[in-house]
Amino acid sequence: MATGKIKLGLDQFIADVIINGGDSQRLCFVLGSGASVTSGIPVGGRLEMDWMDYIMEQSDGYIAGVRKTAASLYKNKDLDHRFSEIERAWKEAKNAGRDTLPGKYYFDIFVLRFYSREGSGIEELQRLMRGCEPSVGYYVLSRLLAKDNCRNNLVITTNFDSLMEKAIFAFTEQAPVAVSHEALLEAMDWKVRYPIVAKVHRDLLFKPLNSTREVSELKEGWQEPLRRVLENYTPIVIGYAGADKSLMSFFEDNGTSFSNGLYWCYREQSGEPENRIKALVKSKGGFLVPIEGFDELMVRIGMHSKKKLIRDPDDDTLLNELQERYDENIEKLKAALKATIKSIEAADPTSPWGYFNRAYRYFEEGKLEEAIADYDKAIELKPDDADAYNNRGNVHDELGEYKKAIEDYDEAIKLKTDYADAYNNRGVAHADLGEYKKAIEDYDKAIELKPDLAEAYNNRGVAHSKLYEYEKAVADYGKAIELEPDDADAYYNRGIAHGKLGDAHADLDENKKAIADFSKAIDLKPDDADAYYNRGVAHGELGEPDKAIADFSKAIELKHDYAAAYNNRGNVHYKLGDAHADLDEYKKAIADYDKAIKLKPDYVIAYIGRALAHIKLGKADKASADYNKAIELDPTLKSDE
Repeated sequence: MATGKIKLGLDQFIADVIINGGDSQRLCFVLGSGASVTSGIPVGGRLEMDWMDYIMEQSDGYIAGVRKTAASLYKNKDLDHRFSEIERAWKEAKNAGRDTLPGKYYFDIFVLRFYSREGSGIEELQRLMRGCEPSVGYYVLSRLLAKDNCRNNLVITTNFDSLMEKAIFAFTEQAPVAVSHEALLEAMDWKVRYPIVAKVHRDLLFKPLNSTREVSELKEGWQEPLRRVLENYTPIVIGYAGADKSLMSFFEDNGTSFSNGLYWCYREQSGEPENRIKALVKSKGGFLVPIEGFDELMVRIGMHSKKKLIRDPDDDTLLNELQERYDENIEKLKAALKATIKSIEAADPTSPWGYFNRAYRYFEEGKLEEAIADYDKAIELKPDDADAYNNRGNVHDELGEYKKAIEDYDEAIKLKTDYADAYNNRGVAHADLGEYKKAIEDYDKAIELKPDLAEAYNNRGVAHSKLYEYEKAVADYGKAIELEPDDADAYYNRGIAHGKLGDAHADLDENKKAIADFSKAIDLKPDDADAYYNRGVAHGELGEPDKAIADFSKAIELKHDYAAAYNNRGNVHYKLGDAHADLDEYKKAIADYDKAIKLKPDYVIAYIGRALAHIKLGKADKASADYNKAIELDPTLKSDE
């Protein structure tokens, strides 16, 4: 079908609809999964591929069972497509190197992937959406919904996530109404002046509609409110591919008119929409609008809206206002919390709670002896308080009193046998004593009791590393990262383990993996001097001196007394001197060794490195002096000569 008559350029859309749209115009936004990608939620097509990969990687018997189930479901009209068609599409995508499938298969694949336990499918979606935060597009859209007396106040979405609600709460002073179940449709009154998020497939707080049969039509009650909406709003569709029959069939229905226009935005880089969408847009007198993506479109709209939601790219006024509001609210909360705690303590300062709470506060303030004294009193008054024993153990651990800490954790576990945190904490105390096998036993138990305790996986990884079990350590760090993808320490620790494996097996691929992990740790924690240092070591192992020097230099910039970074940078300069017969590199090496020794006067290897560099420069006396100092510090070197 030719689309020339229904296409509208992006600049023309911004000019005609956003800038010159008229005072009577009210915009609403129809969002699909494509709007959530930059917030960290995969598009449906990517989930389809992941789920099909899982199915097709199973045994022949498993796949045969899926085919049989699919045939039965298709016959009963519980699937829209034959599984043989889905298989062909999957194979074609794999052969072409694509990581997505057409959206029309999404609901069928969901049914088949989670057929034996549909609830696990919803759990997977919850896991994927956990921790995802609104992208810049949602920031702009939330402010657009709340501005101008909530004139453009409506979002219609097939998504289950809460990104829109989060954004409105975070970035505006409005409270949204989420019509996340058909029973709440009375709240969807177009005349109201508050942001409305209409979720036609529900959200994860209810039982979301996510199977072929569930999305075959709109639930009763949705159609009339949506028709009223379309009589009063101009819909802008973003990130929606029309894969479901419910909302898409409603749009296609002859009784549905778009009297105020229809603007269907599609990501130009991904190609034109499917013919079904083109036919819909043409039949309803709408326009196809090519865009770069959801975030880019919303920023454009923000820049050109009448209220100028975004001004100059360098103008951070709005963001600064938000930061000030957040900071002010946080300070108010802190003050209110402290006042409430003090009032509780003042009301009954000699109660177990009073002592416990004051001890906790002392610990937070670094007043460790005072914390111990109050935990002692809390336990005396309430000897069965497992939390008091656990917390007192934490204070003892902080004081370096590891055996006392273990005694407290023992008591906490005796009182509360499923106390995962106490097992984890006792593992830390055992590790502090060098009892790594006992530590691992405790971490195992903590994980058994609380499988999503990322800290326990990370700690167990550290213990495995101490026992030179680096493969196990890598696996544990990987699980910790899976549970908490923003944990810089877990990436750093895994990088160390990969580096150790690289050293042990002369495997450069492990060094590359180490660099990738250190880089991620740095992204998450840019002021981590140790991550730069260890990445520099890995670059050195890979024969990348310039990158190694850059990382050691950054480590030194962040940590001026970093003797090891000076020493290792000196080593790289020394090697460059050898490689290029460059005397200046030896001089640079000596300067770094000088600094390392000044910071750490007993740094034996720095004396040896400086001695070697002096020899290269023909300074035998200075070399001899450095060798003698190294032997003085470590007499075993003399026997090695």
